[in-house]
Amino acid sequence: MQTSTDPEPSTVYSLNGLCGNINAGNNLGWTCPPNGGRCCSKYGHCGSGASYCAPNVCQPAFGLCDAAPTSTYIDEASNVHTGTALPSRTVSATPLATPLERGSITPDRTCGDVGKGNNNGYVCKPGQCCSKYGNCGTTSDYCAPSVCQSAFGMCADSAPARGSVSPDRTCGDVYKGNNNGWVCKTGQCCSRFGNCGTTADYCSPSVCQSAFGICFDSAPARGSVSPDGTCGDVGKGNNNGWACKPGACCSKYGNCGTTDSYCLASLGCQSAFGNCTGVASSSSSGSSPASSTPSSASNSTSPS
Repeated sequence: MQTSTDPEPSTVYSLNGLCGNINAGNNLGWTCPPNGGRCCSKYGHCGSGASYCAPNVCQPAFGLCDAAPTSTYIDEASNVHTGTALPSRTVSATPLATPLERGSITPDRTCGDVGKGNNNGYVCKPGQCCSKYGNCGTTSDYCAPSVCQSAFGMCADSAPARGSVSPDRTCGDVYKGNNNGWVCKTGQCCSRFGNCGTTADYCSPSVCQSAFGICFDSAPARGSVSPDGTCGDVGKGNNNGWACKPGACCSKYGNCGTTDSYCLASLGCQSAFGNCTGVASSSSSGSSPASSTPSSASNSTSPS
């Protein structure tokens, strides 16, 4: 209890969402403002949901909290800061009577015994998985056996075996593939970053994992018709020197297209790798196909 010789310090309201004396609050002692995120969680953040206001996660010395389940509730967080356990404060006329029990459906997508679940024991909604990070979700990041807390939600029965078609576009033995050994769907390539796709970023021999999808047998020669819509010597073309299909233009960003943003010479159209408009007649000779007809733009170096 505060005495007359030890007055209660004036309240300093948080301006950045941090509060309290522990974790992110870092002993700042700031109080959450009464409007907006009015509860200070044990992690030192202001908010208004159960993860901020429930008695077992709330610092009542630094904001409002839901009512404690009994009159003997001890405010440990306040005790750390002030040396005196302070009573809890109520946040509304209909507060939570008690913290949710273990096994309850999560109110905030946190779950389980680790990570953000922080041993709350909440379970995910039907059809959701609880990841090792304590969050509910439905993708392999949550449901794969290697990352899933099966006691708090559904999990995939078993991880797909090596050589199985990827369920989530990760593949191969490196990076996002993380040695899962999954292969890409028919017609897709597995990049060195462990993702499935169909462009040169995935399929070029220098970046492709051939054991887990298709790959270009060899990079198409300069002047070949682009296999993926990239072209030229700059931007996404990345000096591949590929030409656009007849009638298309190669933009300064290395993409093939037919609108003005691709075709206007004033916008950087690469005339050596496709049609361009607005090219001076003196520059239309040699390697520039600007004045070529669609039938002549496909030369002998282009694959049929």
